[in-house]
Amino acid sequence: MFAEEKASTVYNEMEEALKRCTMNIHNEAKMKSDIVYVERRLSSARTTLKNSMLDGHMRTRSLKIWVNGEAFHVQMLIHLARLEEGGDSSQVLAAISIYQKNLEQLLLNLLVLRSQEEPGAGGRVALLCPGRVLLALKRTPLTQT
Repeated sequence: MFAEEKASTVYNEMEEALKRCTMNIHNEAKMKSDIVYVERRLSSARTTLKNSMLDGHMRTRSLKIWVNGEAFHVQMLIHLARLEEGGDSSQVLAAISIYQKNLEQLLLNLLVLRSQEEPGAGGRVALLCPGRVLLALKRTPLTQT
């Protein structure tokens, strides 16, 4: 499956979740079961997309869809916790922590790829992450030993 198809799968799963929530707005039990079902599918699709990007199939569109999928997933988990009696926020907080680590990994991967693609910049490429330190990388040639 091509990287673009993997990104489309994430987008399609988000659309499916919205459709199912709208269809079952007046039936909490059905909405909860649909959210659990779609959450699993969306989780798998996002993991597949993330791994594809880490394997070198990085596209800015794919990264944007992955980030949107992560934010959407957090909202699904929050909504699911609200639907459950005595909902627990620990799952939401754990997911956010995982997503932050994954995002840093993906941004570093993007940084490395961009530094290889833009030799005119002297091998220097920078990304600014909101609330984070400016990441910069200077490409150095590999030496054989």
